[in-house]
Amino acid sequence: MEEIIAKIEHEKEFQRKKAEEYSSGIFQNEVIFARYDQAAKILEWVLGLLREEIGG
Repeated sequence: MEEIIAKIEHEKEFQRKKAEEYSSGIFQNEVIFARYDQAAKILEWVLGLLREEIGG
């Protein structure tokens, strides 16, 4: 379970980084930003569920 959580955390950080890249600067694109941001939010939700499962 810890390995799964670590992989999801890594992917969430990647999605956040990509969202930041598309939120400003030369790569600015609101549609792509929204997709990466939504993916990161979904991963955060999944992490929350997994952590509750471990703790509960």
